[in-house]
Amino acid sequence: MLIAGVKLGKIAKQLKINETTLWRWRQDKDFLEELYGRRNQTFFDITSKLTDPIEDGLKNLSRLANNKDGNIPPREQLEASKSLVESPLKVFELVYSTQYEEKLLAQNEALENANNNSEE
Repeated sequence: MLIAGVKLGKIAKQLKINETTLWRWRQDKDFLEELYGRRNQTFFDITSKLTDPIEDGLKNLSRLANNKDGNIPPREQLEASKSLVESPLKVFELVYSTQYEEKLLAQNEALENANNNSEE
C-alpha cells in the first residue's frame, strides 16, 4: 500500500494499527530497505511490461518498413517507417521518466536519513 501511495492513515486503519506505529516502522532502516527494494522491483516489473511489447513492435515495424518480401503496400511501409522514427522518442521518454523516478526515490531516502539523524 505504501508503494501504491496510499495515505498512512488509510493504511493504519486497514491494518488496524495506530498511525504512530506505522510512522515508527517507516523510521526503521530495515523496513525502509525492504520498502525501497519492493518499490524498485515493482517499478522494474512495470517498466518491463511496457518495454517488452515495444521491442516486439519495433521488430514487426522494421520488417514492414524493409519490405523484403515485396508484398507490403507503400502506404503501410511509410506508416511503419514513421513509427520506427517516433518509437525511440517514446522509449527515451520512458527511460527518462524511470531515471527521474529513481532520482526522486534517492532524494526521498536522503531526506528520511537526514530526519533520522536530526532526531538522534
